[in-house]
Amino acid sequence: MYNVGILIWPNAEVLDFCGPFEVFRNTGDLSENEINVFIVAKTNEIVNCMGLQIKPNYTMEDCPNLDLLIIPGGNSQWAIKQDFILNWVSSQYPKVSHLLTVCTGALIIAKLGLITDGMIATTHQEGIPYLIDFSPNASIDPNARFTDNGKILTSGGISAGIDSSLYMVKKLWGEELANKVAVYMEYDWQIKTPVMKNPLSED
Repeated sequence: MYNVGILIWPNAEVLDFCGPFEVFRNTGDLSENEINVFIVAKTNEIVNCMGLQIKPNYTMEDCPNLDLLIIPGGNSQWAIKQDFILNWVSSQYPKVSHLLTVCTGALIIAKLGLITDGMIATTHQEGIPYLIDFSPNASIDPNARFTDNGKILTSGGISAGIDSSLYMVKKLWGEELANKVAVYMEYDWQIKTPVMKNPLSED
C-alpha cells in the first residue's frame, strides 16, 4: 500500500489539495497499484476550506505512516505561525519518501529550513518574495511550474499541483500511467519535466 497524505487546515486552497487528491485517487483506480490517498488535519472535525467543508480522514495523531506527504497553500501567513503544523511536518519529514508542496505550501517547509543550499524551489507568484526571504541560499525560480530536488518537490500556484502530482506518478510508476491518468481527467498536461536541482547537490 502506498500512502499519500494531504495536510489541510482552515482556508487551505481548495484546488491545491483537491487536484492532487484526484490524480492519486485515479492512479489507484486506473492501475494495479494499491494507493491510499487521504486528508489529514489537526482533529477529525470538519475543516472550512474557503467555504468547502472537508471532513478529514485522519488526524495528525492517528494517520497511517506516509510514503508521500502533500502540503497545499492557502492562508499560509497564518499556517507558518502554527506550531502544530510546523511540528507535525517536521516530525513526518524524516519518515516519508517524498514531500510535495503546492502553491505557498512551500513556505511551510522553507520556514522549517528544509529548502537548503543547492535546491531549487518555486511557489505561487505572490509567495516568491517570502520564499526568497525564508530560503536565501536556495535558487528560487518564479517561472517553474514545479521543481524536483529528489525527496522534496515544489509546485507553482494552485493548478500546478496537478502537474507535479502527475509527474510524481510518472516518477513512481512510469509515464504511460501518468498519461493515462491525465487523459482520464481530461487534463491538458503540457509541462511534464520539472526544473531540477543542482546535480552536484545532495538529496
